[in-house]
Amino acid sequence: YYSTGKENVKQHRLKEPDKTRYEIYDGLKASVPICRDWKQLVRELDKAGIKTEFKTKGNTTTIEGVRFKKGEYTFNGSKVDRMFSYSKIDYQLKRNARQSMQQEQAQSIPITVQTGVETIMSGLGGLFDIRPASGNNDDQEYLYRQPKKKKKRKYGRQM
Repeated sequence: YYSTGKENVKQHRLKEPDKTRYEIYDGLKASVPICRDWKQLVRELDKAGIKTEFKTKGNTTTIEGVRFKKGEYTFNGSKVDRMFSYSKIDYQLKRNARQSMQQEQAQSIPITVQTGVETIMSGLGGLFDIRPASGNNDDQEYLYRQPKKKKKRKYGRQM
């Protein structure tokens, strides 16, 4: 019997190297969502005793993979779990960085926008106090035009 997720595995019963693989999995699962870049992730994993190595493409500096080492065992990112391959971790880290930037911007913008809107509204006075007409006219017009439209001719054999 195999469980549906790694969370349901009885880790205390595992033997090496699977025990180490699950320790790396737990470390990655805890660290990846909170980190914004690779340096921060490597520091977090170092605290958990997990060393990180990057696999480069030939003699170039282009990174194409990541390996995690704990104790005497080394695992590729995708061997730990498919969601921890280099490309997927990289995507998640970029997403985390983008979200944190958006949160920082969202916290600074509302104060200035709100004060700007208040000054504009006070300057205009009661100009915008008129209530807009209800949107029922659009609905009535749509219902009026719908039966008048010609139906598109269907080609081919109809059954």
